[in-house]
Amino acid sequence: MSDPLIPLSISNEYIPIEYHYKLDINHQKPNFNGVAIITIDKNHHQQISHKYKQSEKEKQEKEEKEEEKEEEEKEEEEKEEEEKEEEEESSFSITLHANKLVIISATIGDEKLSIKYDKLQQRVTFSSSTQTYSQLVTNNCLVMEVKYMGQIKTINTYKDETQGLFKTNFLDNDSGKSDNYILTTHFQPMGAKQVFPIIDELTHKPMIKLDLKTLKKFQVFCNGDEEDVVSNDDEWKISKFVYSKPIHPAIMGFSIGDFTWQSSKTVKTNNVEDSVRVYAPSGEISKTNMALRIIENYLPKLEAVFGKYPLNHLYFVAVPFLKDGVMENWSMINVIAPNLLINDGNYQSNYNNNNNNNNNNNQPETYQLTELIVHELVHQWIGNWVSFDNWGCLWFNEAFATWAARKIIGTDTTTSRSSNNNNNMLAIDCFYDDGDGDFKIGSIFQYMERHQNPNLNATTESIFSTNIYEKGIILLDMIDGIFEAEGKNFLKQFANKIIEKYQSKTIKIFDIWQNLNDDISIDLPSFVYSWTRSKGYPLLRVTHKQNDNDSLAKKIVIEQHTYFHNITTEKAGIEDTPYHIPLFIKAKTTSDNNEDSSHGEKTKLINLMMTDRSIELDIDYHQLININTGHKGYYRVLYDQLDVGNFQDLINFIILMSNLLKLETQFNWEIWECALSYLEPIIDILRHFSEFNKFNTNWLNKFVSDLFNAIKWDNNNSLDNISKNHYNSLEWKVRSSILQLQLNINNNNNNNNNNNNNNGNHTTGDAAYKVAHKYYRNFMNSGINKKFTPKELLPAIFNVTMNKTSMKEYKKVLELVKNANVSLLKQTNATQQDLQTLSLTSLSFVYGNNSGSAADFELVNKTLNFVNNNIDSKLIELGLIGFTFTNNQQLLIRFSIGLN
Repeated sequence: MSDPLIPLSISNEYIPIEYHYKLDINHQKPNFNGVAIITIDKNHHQQISHKYKQSEKEKQEKEEKEEEKEEEEKEEEEKEEEEKEEEEESSFSITLHANKLVIISATIGDEKLSIKYDKLQQRVTFSSSTQTYSQLVTNNCLVMEVKYMGQIKTINTYKDETQGLFKTNFLDNDSGKSDNYILTTHFQPMGAKQVFPIIDELTHKPMIKLDLKTLKKFQVFCNGDEEDVVSNDDEWKISKFVYSKPIHPAIMGFSIGDFTWQSSKTVKTNNVEDSVRVYAPSGEISKTNMALRIIENYLPKLEAVFGKYPLNHLYFVAVPFLKDGVMENWSMINVIAPNLLINDGNYQSNYNNNNNNNNNNNQPETYQLTELIVHELVHQWIGNWVSFDNWGCLWFNEAFATWAARKIIGTDTTTSRSSNNNNNMLAIDCFYDDGDGDFKIGSIFQYMERHQNPNLNATTESIFSTNIYEKGIILLDMIDGIFEAEGKNFLKQFANKIIEKYQSKTIKIFDIWQNLNDDISIDLPSFVYSWTRSKGYPLLRVTHKQNDNDSLAKKIVIEQHTYFHNITTEKAGIEDTPYHIPLFIKAKTTSDNNEDSSHGEKTKLINLMMTDRSIELDIDYHQLININTGHKGYYRVLYDQLDVGNFQDLINFIILMSNLLKLETQFNWEIWECALSYLEPIIDILRHFSEFNKFNTNWLNKFVSDLFNAIKWDNNNSLDNISKNHYNSLEWKVRSSILQLQLNINNNNNNNNNNNNNNGNHTTGDAAYKVAHKYYRNFMNSGINKKFTPKELLPAIFNVTMNKTSMKEYKKVLELVKNANVSLLKQTNATQQDLQTLSLTSLSFVYGNNSGSAADFELVNKTLNFVNNNIDSKLIELGLIGFTFTNNQQLLIRFSIGLN
């Protein structure tokens, strides 16, 4: 029996080069019968394949010479091995993966092989006691035939595991009957061995043939090209498929059942008619229009970036159940039906009218579906054609697909989302978890080490980490910013070099940085090494010092340190190692070679990599505009408080915001989204300073009141006039932000309420509460009134409502935290997780009526107790966020006592 620690693609003396599977599938039975005809050759990569030889210290210019040398050495080794094997060849044996398969027999010609299971390692070994490989070879070919039986799982709920081959029946909307069936597969990460005896490893890319015997009435399709359909009788048929390219098992797949489909009439793959399709369960074909239009729009754009689509067909398949939600099987992408099928109605004309200017992406479902489809299309090149050698690379595989999709879609929504991702990650990446004895997120390297060789029963969910995936997107954003600052296109450079060189191969992530290193001025492998191994993030302090050569000038000095919020680097046992930080400096210049001359001043972007503890810039302090322009870098910057131009920038910003309100034009949602994205962080920063009340009283309260009154909250913008498929998500996102700003009026003046009238601003605060509470009641009663509530609005209406809530309402929201009422989801586009998360967050906004008495703090105490009693629950810290939105000292003291 082979060593379980060594991959079979390496340890096997012989290895399959082609599998021909013949499956007999009856959907009414719990099992299927299978035959595997496996063509076997000597394992010429048995020692170590080229991807295991590569060292992170190798230089790219040596690769070609080393490869030539390796080929020569390999030929000599093969000759020596052949000569040695002729003298001392052992009896034939080969080990494959098999899980929950019953092997009936295994033969090579007339030779019957012995079968030995290793159920713990999910392997089976086939051996001949007397015959050697050379003796079993016929016509320079060794073919093993394995007869076996496997399971067909029945899926009844969304919580059931969808691994291997599974089936479900469903309601046909046309016939009204539930006698339709769909059978499909899900093999990621290691589920192919539940259907096929195979080497179920990422580095194993064989050729495949697949024959499927099914009922004639069923649609049958897979990754391969349909070669023939043979009718056995009036009821059964055999669909024969041939795969055109080698493929690793995790992205194989096939589907059988009562599907309908429509194909594109404008886009083809490799000039094959009807090659671009969307499949749906019978009765749902009308809901495939939107998905097909998006594919038609973006497939040519991806081909312009990545090159010709590599296969002869592209199918998106809506399936009733799929635990992971989506699976990028090569050329046959399975998506859980609600995420792919849209009852477009008026949406369709909206999409067609706007897809040239991307305004359609303001529609949330259109954008979500567009990003999903483009993400999966990216995988067809990166992840499938070029794949990675272990599951520890899943973070990069998924992060690159999302990052590239957003670059290709290229809307303001994607830019805003990237900025929000940065801010959200920075908010939690600095926290040390005493319970786990580690950081909330940790380093990418930690994740890779942990998941390089996952448990044999691992699922995609158990391997995937949302936080590491988000950090991967941020890392790619930084690299893209560096390329962009040098006038280069990271995505195109990536496509040109990596796909051309590694198509149909399995690579390490390091191979990518090594190959792109010559295209950029920085040491790209070292840059990535720095960021993947570091925990927390860098905090940069910007100061100045006198210029020795000019008494009137001041030099910029930047110093960096690793930042953790609740622990020092010493206590964490972490060395404060300098990061490789792209500074993205924007400065005023008198040079004619400038990149930006807006606002009447010439500016330039300086692309500088900081690798030491501190750096002095040969730039006068008064020329500096900002560091980390465009928020491409994953770090925070702390400027010397004595030299922020006497707060002139803040004053100018306040004047700009005030002037925006005076414009007698139609309210522009895009402008205000941008403006509020700057205002909200400023408020967050200033809120906890002692002088905030002056800022709040003298300007912020009036501004927020005027802004609230500037937009209409009456019938023209009521929930009666919007629907799930037809509303402007940007508008409701801005409305939500404006409602949330009312919390500054309601909460930050509680200390002074007895002494100050606040210029009547409580009137506006009360009006905002009435608006929020009205929307809140509409949502909570949506099962009766059938009014749609946009998910963008939900956080604000919950937070503002809870700010002046009653005990009765508090208990209702608390129930949503414990068990989200899924019936409420019928009239919103929020998910169950969204509803639970925003409900949990709103629990900490319950301090609006607190005047200081113990009775007034009852709800605050209930929230603190709830968090404390569930302290080990995932994301429970969200239940404390609202307390950061006030500078009420009595509340903060109470909060501190509650925590202790």
